[in-house]
Amino acid sequence: MTRPLCPMDVSRGSDSSQMSEQRIDTAQHTFCVDRLRQRFRRLPRGRDPHDPSLIVAWQRYYRLWADPDGTVTITLDAAGTRRLRVLPG
Repeated sequence: MTRPLCPMDVSRGSDSSQMSEQRIDTAQHTFCVDRLRQRFRRLPRGRDPHDPSLIVAWQRYYRLWADPDGTVTITLDAAGTRRLRVLPG
């Protein structure tokens, strides 16, 4: 059984792009997820995602969900054959 990813707090700003952004921290990376535009980016853990010197491209995703154990799955293609599983930590 899976459940939708719960909204997470965004600490900066109040414009709509920042309000739709969620963060998933793992042992090595921070995943920033923009659910409004269905895209995500992976940053080195501990870096400020709003730092203009940090250049990391957004990648499109097709589906996003969290399993009961907390693992987040990001489907990278429409067929659902390419998936990225993220264990928050």
